[in-house]
Amino acid sequence: MASAISFAVALTEFVLSHWGEDDVVFSSFLASTHNLEVYFGDISKAHRNHAELARQFLSNATPAIRRWAEAEVANEEAKDNA
Repeated sequence: MASAISFAVALTEFVLSHWGEDDVVFSSFLASTHNLEVYFGDISKAHRNHAELARQFLSNATPAIRRWAEAEVANEEAKDNA
């Protein structure tokens, strides 16, 4: 499982570093970030955890990853405060 996650991270970084400035690619990535995700238990805590995870990418070297992190933090904080 760890190798699958490492592959997904590397693939995501490759795609976003090469095509992340393309609006279609970036918006498709944003739209699929939580696709088919199911919540149970403390949903507010889940949103806070997502925001905290995304904060780790705010200083990433890839501009599109930073842009995703900014959008993810804002989106998850808005859901938590809803």
